[in-house]
Amino acid sequence: MLHPRIDISHDLEGEPVVLACFDLGGEEIAAAAHAVAAMVAERFRMSEMSVDDVLEFRELTALADELADQDPQPGMRTVVLRPARLSASASAARWSCSSCARSACRSATGIW
Repeated sequence: MLHPRIDISHDLEGEPVVLACFDLGGEEIAAAAHAVAAMVAERFRMSEMSVDDVLEFRELTALADELADQDPQPGMRTVVLRPARLSASASAARWSCSSCARSACRSATGIW
């Protein structure tokens, strides 16, 4: 991640809007999209979901779609996310890292 910054502007009604802006390369965007999609697939595999689960599912799916929709051209692109989506993206990255660690441990030891 390069050039992280916070943009605070105002919407049409004069309310402040906070956005997190940063630059990512194509591989980083693809990895983030994969992490979010994998977390959504794993976490919402259950057959019954509460209203809160449905709302979180929609938000994470929208984030995965937004990241996957980036044109895969070489070079850096600026990603602009609301704080909630930034937090969801960070959670997905942490989940993905812990999931990879569990998977590596399982294959190395045969347990867990």
